[in-house]
Amino acid sequence: MVEEPEYFGPKSFSREAIVNFPELAVDLQHDAELLHVQMGTLASWARTAIERADAASLRRLFAFLEEVLSRPKLHHEIRNAPATSFLAPADFEISECGRQAWGSLPERLKNVLQKAV
Repeated sequence: MVEEPEYFGPKSFSREAIVNFPELAVDLQHDAELLHVQMGTLASWARTAIERADAASLRRLFAFLEEVLSRPKLHHEIRNAPATSFLAPADFEISECGRQAWGSLPERLKNVLQKAV
């Protein structure tokens, strides 16, 4: 079986999420390598950003996830995690900021989220 670092899997995702979101580091480190729990932490942060109309935080998070999804040798769990443990399209409908965020989602991430419905 191929092991990390030969592919981008839960350990790699965990490391990069912690580095890219220091404001969430305590929670992300507590749940290190628990992919779906960490994705849920990012989802909760995104919901809060939508509620607060924090478009900059949303752009940063979406760019991170888009970059992750574009990785070569991406483990299938990482590819499926946003669909099962991140936001659903309905989460974007709660506010104007959410609707604008949906409209500006990177294409790969939007496709993953739409398939989850």
